[in-house]
Amino acid sequence: MKISTKLMVSTTSLLTVAIAFISITIGLILQHRAEQEAQRIAAEMAYHCASLVKAELEGPLNEVRAIANRLEAATSEETIELTLTKINAILKFFLEHNATFLGIGLIAEANTFQKKQVGKIINAPGQDNANPFMSYWMRNKKGKVLLKPAFNENPNLYNRYKQAKTESVLEPFLYPLSRRNRWVTTFVSPLFDNHLIGVVGIDMALDNLQQRIVELKLTSFKDAYLTVYSAQGMTLFSESAEQVGKNLKDISHNSTFIESVLKQEAFSLARKSEQLGKTVITYGVPIEIGQTDRPWIVTVNIPESELKVIKLMSVLEIASLLGISVILVIILILFLLTKSIFNPLKQINTYLKILSQGKPSQDKFTYQGKDEIAEIITSVRQLKNSLQEMIENNIKQDWLKTGQNQLNDELSGEQPLIKLAENAINFITPYLDAQMGACYIAEDNQQRLRMISSYAYTWRKELANEFELGEGIVGQAALERKMIILTQAPADYIYIQSGLGQSRPSAILVMPILYEGTLKAVIELATFHLLTEIQLEFVNEVMPSIGIAINTAQSRSKMQFLLQQSESQKTELEIQASELQIKQKELKETNKALQSQSEILQHQAIELQNQQEELQQTNEELQTQSEELQTQQEELTQSNEELEKRTFDLELQKQEIREKNEFLEKA
Repeated sequence: MKISTKLMVSTTSLLTVAIAFISITIGLILQHRAEQEAQRIAAEMAYHCASLVKAELEGPLNEVRAIANRLEAATSEETIELTLTKINAILKFFLEHNATFLGIGLIAEANTFQKKQVGKIINAPGQDNANPFMSYWMRNKKGKVLLKPAFNENPNLYNRYKQAKTESVLEPFLYPLSRRNRWVTTFVSPLFDNHLIGVVGIDMALDNLQQRIVELKLTSFKDAYLTVYSAQGMTLFSESAEQVGKNLKDISHNSTFIESVLKQEAFSLARKSEQLGKTVITYGVPIEIGQTDRPWIVTVNIPESELKVIKLMSVLEIASLLGISVILVIILILFLLTKSIFNPLKQINTYLKILSQGKPSQDKFTYQGKDEIAEIITSVRQLKNSLQEMIENNIKQDWLKTGQNQLNDELSGEQPLIKLAENAINFITPYLDAQMGACYIAEDNQQRLRMISSYAYTWRKELANEFELGEGIVGQAALERKMIILTQAPADYIYIQSGLGQSRPSAILVMPILYEGTLKAVIELATFHLLTEIQLEFVNEVMPSIGIAINTAQSRSKMQFLLQQSESQKTELEIQASELQIKQKELKETNKALQSQSEILQHQAIELQNQQEELQQTNEELQTQSEELQTQQEELTQSNEELEKRTFDLELQKQEIREKNEFLEKA
């Protein structure tokens, strides 16, 4: 079976499974979106109901806030004339012209209005400025507005006002009126004059609010219903009349639902409804009224079954028919696309065969496009470039390693300094394709440079072969301890000569040779072309090896000089020792003669004594010379040990270079 046939069969099978899966997924997604849409409608309905309830509640709060602002202004502004009589008149007038309110009250601290009026206003408790001013106007059973005389004696009404020190809506309570109890809530606004001086409150029946909620029809859902709860969880509205006025904790056993309501935050949860006896989705929305910090909660409760509006099987049938049609179309498209895919792949195969033959530079592929095949072609071309770059890099590394190995061979062995310099410059100059080279050795404590070897150099009288430190390019490179490259030769620079002519070089390279920071030599190269990066890298890598070789040659030369000096001193000491022995023999013979003639030479005792003292002095001098000879022998021994140590260090460095070369060859 051909690859195209395999691709067709496998792709068709995979597409069949994929489309079946996609069909099922589409059905589930459609159902999920339908449920989400229903939930969105339910959530919007909850927010709409909450906004209506909020609008009903903010009206009274705005009214009581306006009265409080006017009374605050009266306590602080001398230009506003407001007596206690006028305050009562304002409260009474307000209640008479707002039929929806059941009562309005004011509690003010003592002497709050003492600058406005002194004395009693109405013959009733709390109506003078010596005690806290308390005024509460209410409607009687016939609807007439009256001042309640015993307001301060009713702790429930009094505390309801005084306990609110911020703008708030108090918890609803039952108010007896017209032979029935009505649910009433109080809207309170505080009075401030740098501190709390009183509160104003309006009592409003919740009948109108409950009627507005009843008028809201949840037309999108058959069995959905609304519920309103106060900040402390009291049921303010419910289609079940027996639940109104009861605390949520007394009518619900769902702790999660109770906690969600009491948190006074928006929420959504599934729970079993006590009213319907089945699972509902409850959306709770807080009603933030004015600047109060204790919002009420409106909940919309929708049966879970009403949210599932699409039948899964019908969706799957539609999706299956759609999937079969798509499969047939895709099979046709695959048949047409197979040829357009495999023809370029054959060309890619041919191109890869060219690469496998080691000819990465032959780019014969002519495919034009911006699809995945074009990306494959780009990757193959990048592979070609990488292979070509790797081959070039290997060639460069081989060139570096070959040069280092050959130079090490030229520098190996015990060579005189001049021979070593000649081998180095004679190898480096042609290996770097340079036309002329010279090597200058550092002398006089690194203060002077002298040419000791060269390559293709023609000596002239006007050209110097010695430089002081800092003199000329050679001296400057030695002073700075760094490479100097000139891309244009000076006008008086030496010409590179051959049998047929001469020409000035195009580039000059001057490189100091260091050993452990000490200047050893300077190499100067002249060439007709600019040195490449790999050539400069080679120069930087071989300079330390040349420095080690020069230092070793210098150490070896110094050691040979010390050995010759030591041999010369040893010969002189041996001659002096022989002379001393002859003198000692002569003295012994003289002593014997003197002993035989002791009687005759007694008068010469003083002279003999002097001769003995001179002999003693001569012995001391010989002893000193022997000690000096011993010291020189110790210095010679130390020099031999130092030379052996340096020779050992040189062998270690050569071993490290060999290991590095072996590592590079393996890499």
